[in-house]
Amino acid sequence: MGVTKTQYGTWIARWTDPYGKQASKTWKTKADADAYYKRMTSDVARGSYVDPRLGRITLSGWADEWLVGARNLSRGGHDTYRRDLDRHILPVLGKVPVGRLGAQDIDRYLTDEADKLAPSTVHRHYRTLHRMLEVARKRGLIARNPCEHVQPPTVPRTKGVALTVDQVDDLADAMTRPEKWDRRAPVESRWRAWVFVVVYGELRWSESVGLRRRHVDGPRLHIVEQLIHRGKGDWDRPEPKASSARTVTLPPFVVDELRSHLEQFSLPGPDGLVFPTRRGTPPQAPSFTGNTFKRALQRAGLPPMKIHDLRRTGISLAIASGADVKQSQARAGHASSRIHLDTYARAFPAGDEAIAAGLENLRAESRRRRLRAV
Repeated sequence: MGVTKTQYGTWIARWTDPYGKQASKTWKTKADADAYYKRMTSDVARGSYVDPRLGRITLSGWADEWLVGARNLSRGGHDTYRRDLDRHILPVLGKVPVGRLGAQDIDRYLTDEADKLAPSTVHRHYRTLHRMLEVARKRGLIARNPCEHVQPPTVPRTKGVALTVDQVDDLADAMTRPEKWDRRAPVESRWRAWVFVVVYGELRWSESVGLRRRHVDGPRLHIVEQLIHRGKGDWDRPEPKASSARTVTLPPFVVDELRSHLEQFSLPGPDGLVFPTRRGTPPQAPSFTGNTFKRALQRAGLPPMKIHDLRRTGISLAIASGADVKQSQARAGHASSRIHLDTYARAFPAGDEAIAAGLENLRAESRRRRLRAV
C-alpha cells in the first residue's frame, strides 16, 4: 500500500478501506497521489472514510433510489417530493454526481430560484435536497451534507385572515347561491352549513370534505379521516394530519344548521358524504375555491382569504371565548402546544396583563366575601 509509479508515467495511490478491501486511484503527479493517499488513510483512521466510487451516482439516480427507500413517507409527501424533483431540482442538478455536488452548486441553484418562485417554495426545495443528501451521508455515499453549509431562504411569516362572528354569518348567507354563476338557477343553501361546521368545528378542508354521516353523532363530530384528491378519479382517505383524530362538539345553532343540511343535501347511508356536490361527488378545492368560495366572499364584501382561514377564524373565536392553550390545541387537532402557540399566540391575551387582571379579580372576590361576612 502507498504511492507507486506506473509503466505509463502516472502515479497510483493504493490503500485499504475499513472493510479490508484494496482501493486505488491514479494521478498524473506524485504530489497529487501522495496527498490523496494521506487523505484516504487519515479518513480510514478517523472513521470518516467514504468510498470515492459511491459518490459517482448522479443526483437523479440517487433521487429515485432515495424515494424507493423512503418507506415512512405518506403518499402525499412522496408525491410532493417527486413533483418538486421532476419539475425543479433535477432539471438543473440531476446530472451532477452526488459526490461532486457542493454547497456552492446548491446555493447558486437556490439563488436562481429565488428570482422566480415564492420563498416558501424555495425553502421547500432546500429541505428536499437536505433530506435526501442527509440520507446519502448516512449511507456512506458522501462524507458530509453540503446543505449544512448553505443558508436557506427566509420565509416571511404570513398573517392569515380571521373573520368576526358577524362576518362568518355574512359569508354563510352569501353561500346560499348556485355553485355555478347562473342567476336563472334556483337558489340553494348547499354550502351554508359547511361554513359554520368548518369555522366552529375548526376543521381542515380535507377533514370537512371527508365527513360521512356516521361521523356525525348529534352535536359531536368524529374527525377520524381526511379525503384527499390525488388525481382524476383517485381519492385517498388517510388519517387526520399529525395524528389529530379527535371529537369536536358543535355549538347548538351549528347542530341545527347541520341537521337541516343532512336532510336536504347529504348522501344516504352511514358512508354517505355530508358535503357532496350536486353531482354527488366530493368537492375539489381548486374548483370550489374559484366557483363558490371566492364569489361568496365578493358578495359578502369580505377581504380575499384562503379556505384555511376559516379554520383560523374558528380557533381565534374559540380563544376569544375563553379557551386556554391546551383546550384550544386539542380542539384544533394540533400535535403540540408549541405548534399551536407559534401559530396563534397573538390571539391569546398578553400573559402579564392577563395575570394582573386575574389577581385583581381574585382580590375583589376576597373583599366581597369579607363584606358579606360582616
